[in-house]
Amino acid sequence: MYTLGKTTDIDWHLVICTCEIIEKNNNLTFLTMLMLKSRS
Repeated sequence: MYTLGKTTDIDWHLVICTCEIIEKNNNLTFLTMLMLKSRS
C-alpha cells in the first residue's frame, strides 16, 4: 500500500476519516457537502 506514493496514502487517509465521520455521526448532509465540493 505504502509503495504507491504519498498522494495515495493521503487519499486513503481522507477516505477512511470520511467513512468514520459518516459512521459515527450518520450525517448525510456532510456527505452531500463533500460531493458538492469535489464537483466544483
